[in-house]
Amino acid sequence: MLRVTVFALLLFVVPACVHTPAVPSTVQAPAPVPPALLWRAEKSGRISWLFGTIHAGVDAHNDLPAHVWQLMRAAPCFIMETDPSQIDGKELFAMSRLARGRSLAKELSQSAWMKLSRKLTAVLPEPALMGSQPWFAAMLYLQTVVPPGAAMDGVFLAEAKSLQKRLGFLEDWREAVTAFAGAVDAQDLEELVTSEERVKQQTGDLLAAYRLADPEALRKVIAGSMQGHTQAEAKMNRMLAGRNQVWISRLDQEIAAGGCFVAVGAGHLVGESNLISLLQQRGYRVSRGPSVEGTLQQ
Repeated sequence: MLRVTVFALLLFVVPACVHTPAVPSTVQAPAPVPPALLWRAEKSGRISWLFGTIHAGVDAHNDLPAHVWQLMRAAPCFIMETDPSQIDGKELFAMSRLARGRSLAKELSQSAWMKLSRKLTAVLPEPALMGSQPWFAAMLYLQTVVPPGAAMDGVFLAEAKSLQKRLGFLEDWREAVTAFAGAVDAQDLEELVTSEERVKQQTGDLLAAYRLADPEALRKVIAGSMQGHTQAEAKMNRMLAGRNQVWISRLDQEIAAGGCFVAVGAGHLVGESNLISLLQQRGYRVSRGPSVEGTLQQ
């Protein structure tokens, strides 16, 4: 269980990449359960809102409490992690290539390679798959084992654009890809392909904790899945706390005037060096958002 936890947690840190179902979980919870993972951030009388998303497994339009959408639509400014519309397909493909002389078929066991290639036959020709970085193959594989659906952050972004809101982003898409690439190596991909059911169970636990809208429950699930696994802990610290440290100055600058609705992966709002604690260190008063409709004063 050293490595597959990384893939489960990617639901909270890699936007618009994978779509994961609400599989049976050891954490029992109905959906949705207000309050949402929503925080009010105030400084100098200026108020913005932070909302924790999950990038798959929850229908943004039908499963979220209405007050989340009310706040999002009322805010003149919308902020999320990265802008998927800016991704350059050719550049992304170039970043996904292994160095000359390397082959994914040689870096995986024969059984894992055969399963991977069978799964992705309709997605990527075998020669191109052989030359793919492990992270790229993992992303493609994840998209074949979970049902399709609209990613929550993408749904918010489309709505924000339709309402002509001012948009802000916390990182360039290349930074997001680099973070993902640094978290996934050939051994990670091997275990993903050969431990599919375990990944589904772990993502199910995380999804159930998310549906509880309980930051402490979510923190415990994440911490429990990482406990004692040094390499996985280090990877997720870079993916979460490390990126939070980079984002915080940009976030502070974006919300300084107030009126922003910020949607980031829920993992960035719990645990060590989360965005909430970093904002508090910068003088913001941060509190949980409204739990019932009709309490949306700004």
